[in-house]
Amino acid sequence: MSKFTRYATTSQSLSLAAMEEASRRGLRTADLDNLFLALVLDDQSAGRALRNFGVTITSVRAAVEGSDTLARYAPTASRSRSTRSSVGERSNSWRPNTA
Repeated sequence: MSKFTRYATTSQSLSLAAMEEASRRGLRTADLDNLFLALVLDDQSAGRALRNFGVTITSVRAAVEGSDTLARYAPTASRSRSTRSSVGERSNSWRPNTA
């Protein structure tokens, strides 16, 4: 099986699992939260790695459904002038957003 075929198959299975998670929540479309849920459920290396780090489907579902917030871990963009680069781009930070 070629790399492209493997990637296409993985992508399709993750998309279907994300749609199933969205449907379980009563949504008609899947978003990144649903894709993350699908990834945690997946038997491929990324899903196994997440589970090895202690990420469980129960904890992710609780976070997605509002018991906790995934937004705390989203990249934040600093808008202050002091952190802008010389070409005016915003600095991205991958730390929990505490604001």
